[in-house]
Amino acid sequence: PTLGAKPPEGAVVLFDGTEPTFKKHWRDGARISGNMLEQGATSVDLFRDFSIHLEFRLPYMPHARGQGRGNSGLYYQGRFETQVLDSFGLEGKDNECGGIYSIKNPDLNMCLPPLVWQTYDAEFTAARFNDDGKKIANARVTVRHNGVLIHEDVELPQITTAAPNQESPEPGPIYLQDHGNPVRYRNIWVLPRDAEKEARRPAIPQFERFFASTPSDNAVGGRFLLSELNCAACHAATPRLTGVPRPAPILDDVGQRVHPEWLVSYLTDPHATKPGTVMPDLLRHLPEAERKSTALALAHFLASTGTLVERGSDPQSAERGQKLFHEIGCVACHAPRIGASLPAKSAVPLGELADKYSIASLAVFLENPQHARPAGRMPRLVQNSQEALDLANYLIGAIDVTPKNPNMKFTAFHGSWDRVPDFSEIKPVKRGQTAGFDMGLAGRGNNFGLRFEGFLKIDRAAEYLFHLGSDDGSLLFIDGVKVADSDGVHPHTINTGKKKLAVGMHQLRVDFAQVGGEASLALEFEGPGFVRQDVNRSIFLTESGPPPLSAEDEARQFRLQPALVAKGRA
Repeated sequence: PTLGAKPPEGAVVLFDGTEPTFKKHWRDGARISGNMLEQGATSVDLFRDFSIHLEFRLPYMPHARGQGRGNSGLYYQGRFETQVLDSFGLEGKDNECGGIYSIKNPDLNMCLPPLVWQTYDAEFTAARFNDDGKKIANARVTVRHNGVLIHEDVELPQITTAAPNQESPEPGPIYLQDHGNPVRYRNIWVLPRDAEKEARRPAIPQFERFFASTPSDNAVGGRFLLSELNCAACHAATPRLTGVPRPAPILDDVGQRVHPEWLVSYLTDPHATKPGTVMPDLLRHLPEAERKSTALALAHFLASTGTLVERGSDPQSAERGQKLFHEIGCVACHAPRIGASLPAKSAVPLGELADKYSIASLAVFLENPQHARPAGRMPRLVQNSQEALDLANYLIGAIDVTPKNPNMKFTAFHGSWDRVPDFSEIKPVKRGQTAGFDMGLAGRGNNFGLRFEGFLKIDRAAEYLFHLGSDDGSLLFIDGVKVADSDGVHPHTINTGKKKLAVGMHQLRVDFAQVGGEASLALEFEGPGFVRQDVNRSIFLTESGPPPLSAEDEARQFRLQPALVAKGRA
């Protein structure tokens, strides 16, 4: 299908059958026969990341066998070879036509008979090296032979044995191997690519799998992209083009789901923070200083919707999560972390999950992926909250158990109670500080109790409503007075209480008892001038409120600022 393909704008035409391109782009020693380039040629031009189109013709050598039958090779950067060989009707090995020599067989042997012109169309991404010259990422290549995909985003861990160039950060030439057989080439052009820029484009794995990688109806693929990218949210379009509307993510309680520092980074540069995201870079047009300040204000507003619960990692849970990840269906869309791999373009990128989620918040998402993302394609694969927690432990990995911004003291107890007991009369098993109501602090899933104590900051004297929800029982006390009661053994149930509060700091205590099954605890409040919201942002560890931060801590920690919340809301 690509025979005779014309070079696109920006392409370097290495050989178009004319003497000028031959003399300009090929090193001494290269030869031409009429309007064809002979094997054994090395380009003058050097390339890093690129796409290449090349046409070749194999000789008719009926008495030759194996590697002596029309042997040559296309070397990317003079380092990695896609084999050229008369392999018509053969099995299709890594040392036969289309094979990545000594690395991978072609997915399909597409070699045509000798004396018939054939095509290679390849996308090559060079290996990456750090400033010290150490390789940090292998080269990768995608190859189509006669228009058919035979290698998709294949990793190249080492150079080909006979490669003329050693691997290094430097760009390299196109090399057409001379194996003593009269292979001929024509219509060779190379289009330099910006792989980093391409990696920042939206990733639609379904499109890559079913449209980009196979012959398909371009119009159908285009309509699919219009829907997945939600183009009609900004552009007027006829019903035929809009497709299925894509609901936006629900941000009502995003502060409970993601780290506020991640929000700042994501809003400042979404495609660098989460490669493949379909979110447009809405702040790109702003000067850098204004872009950062706007992103910071928006992040403060979004973070004000709740408090992220931090939770320490559990190695045994992570071990179970690894098994789940590779067995329950996750690797159908996400790249496996052990064993075989998926092509990067057709895998849903996970990004740096530990930067975005805590273990606790990721577990909540995994239990109901479409609660926050109604347009998401991800199904609920876990069977219960424990599996969600195991999977979250594995995906997040080992993390520091110290809360980033502790706002309460906690005391943990072991025992079984149908109703919340007087914990002051029971011996605790653990004490410490926590950020938010973490159900994992007791170190077990059933038969435990927790007491949380802090100081509630009130900025305006008024009557406030408190919404206490839990599974199983919980009690809320403010200044020693019971305000809300969700006691007993039951699924997550919310009960509301009210109390008049003066300006200042008020002692707050929440007692919780868990018998079995799911375990949850949440407290929201509302009052004059603000809507119902998570109370954690107004709870502090001491009566004096948050301690002043050092310059180092100021840069490291995210602390909600009311002025920025108001600016972000506006």
